[in-house]
Amino acid sequence: MYAFPQIYIPPPAVQEAESLSIAPDIFYFLKLLEETGIFVVPGSGFFQRQGTYHFRMTILPSPDKLKILLQKLKEFHLHFLEAYSQGAPQMSGSNPEQPSAISKQPD
Repeated sequence: MYAFPQIYIPPPAVQEAESLSIAPDIFYFLKLLEETGIFVVPGSGFFQRQGTYHFRMTILPSPDKLKILLQKLKEFHLHFLEAYSQGAPQMSGSNPEQPSAISKQPD
């Protein structure tokens, strides 16, 4: 089974990726892999619509391990937003039962 979530990549991260001559979703993937060890497939390999960002991940772990994986993914994404945009959601007080925060855009 696969998941193909859309993610928000802030403009400063897009600019940094472009300065390195890589697609923004590949930039995100490399940061995710480096910081968490989580391997996903960048959406640009699946002809995603221009200006949108996704990744594909295989969902094989047991439900308990999947919860841990999703929590690590959520924490990474929120830290990524903090690093590349102002007004991003903060980690303290976040609700781990709310997976929609993964694609939350800053106000």
